[in-house]
Amino acid sequence: PMHTACQGGHRDLAEWLQQQGVSVSVADNDGRQPMHAACEGGCLDVVKWLHGLGVPLTVKHRRSTPRSIASSKGHFNVVEWIDQQLSKPSAGEAGGGGGGSAGQPGGGKRKAPASKAPAKRRAQRSGGGGGGG
Repeated sequence: PMHTACQGGHRDLAEWLQQQGVSVSVADNDGRQPMHAACEGGCLDVVKWLHGLGVPLTVKHRRSTPRSIASSKGHFNVVEWIDQQLSKPSAGEAGGGGGGSAGQPGGGKRKAPASKAPAKRRAQRSGGGGGGG
């Protein structure tokens, strides 16, 4: 039900399911998570909601990412939003993007902007979740 709600853009139903205890990261029989379903359906509102709950934008299904799924289905508004989120300094961290605007400072006292490569590796390591392959 969570996957169907997310793919169909029924955020209200997805929220209700989550309140009833259904995980927003539950995998279906094929290993797909609700984030993949939302991207496949082009449901940007649901993608934003899931990401706001901490679902990473880098979670993979087989070899596909939410971004690549949205792109393959022609949902370029979803692709653009994911790209904006992934370009933020905290993009690899779960729950990193709520409602901030692109012009806001990246946050506090960080060392140096040259730390993008380690952050990207860290995001790749932590983005998998736990479903081997």
